[in-house]
Amino acid sequence: MILKTTVSVDYNAGITGTENGVVLGKLGNVVWENDFNKIGANYAYFDIDGRQLFQGAFFIENEEIDIFHNQIKASIPTDQDKRDTERNTFTIAFIHKMAETFGITTDEIELIAE
Repeated sequence: MILKTTVSVDYNAGITGTENGVVLGKLGNVVWENDFNKIGANYAYFDIDGRQLFQGAFFIENEEIDIFHNQIKASIPTDQDKRDTERNTFTIAFIHKMAETFGITTDEIELIAE
């Protein structure tokens, strides 16, 4: 899945210092851990030209997963299977992580590819 900021953000560009621009976020592997008590995910951020800026991982405990799921529960079509519901939850979690990283709101991030 690929997310994109809808506003320019400041980011560390290595030895050239801080730059400002639109950033893409790509979610990699997502796994359930510890008897399904939390999820872990790998991700990377890229500038608009595709240059990788940062990569890392984050973990989200069940309590946070429940919060994210409740945020989207009303908008989940009833014909979605468990896999689609989990994908939506992971998407919301990554949007929150990206917003936190760049100091923007979740409304300033859009999903551009699943």
